[in-house]
Amino acid sequence: SRKKKMASSLFDSLLTWLDTFPEIPLEASNLTTGVYLHNHVCATLSPELFALDAINIKPGTNWMVRRNNLKKVANGIRIYIEQILNAENTGVPDVEDFLSEIDLGLMAKDALCENEATKEEMTKLVQLILSSCVHGDNQASYVQTIMGLDEDVQEQLMHSIHGMSDLFQSGANGSPPPSPLSSPKANSRS
Repeated sequence: SRKKKMASSLFDSLLTWLDTFPEIPLEASNLTTGVYLHNHVCATLSPELFALDAINIKPGTNWMVRRNNLKKVANGIRIYIEQILNAENTGVPDVEDFLSEIDLGLMAKDALCENEATKEEMTKLVQLILSSCVHGDNQASYVQTIMGLDEDVQEQLMHSIHGMSDLFQSGANGSPPPSPLSSPKANSRS
């Protein structure tokens, strides 16, 4: 079905983006340990929140250790988003609700990230990380990296960020911040 095709191409686009982080090459099996996301992606976003020694870097096949790592990624992103939005704003959307719907255990048990269900869960988590990156302090650098990717990948990522924008609006006036990624091409396709 077309929806499945879209989901897998969004997953692939998110992998392409994740692979722009230096250090180690991305392999799907590195995703479900939480190590790559925590120490190579999120740590560039906020070294204070994602201390390199906060997770088990050799979780092996123990899915509970892997899930614990993924949980630290999810919690760190939640705190980061709440900080971006300043906790004193009332009506901050509940990122926790969004995160509670992501099945970290399912991801942790699928070591090679092969199952469609795992890819769907991973897509949700990485979409949130991507959106955090482009709404955060180092926005220009992340946007520049995205603009260097293939056009179809850029478009997938822009749609993803746009789809997550309601999690990044402050409740003050209820309108989301302008998307950091807006191109004439993206705007003409609504």
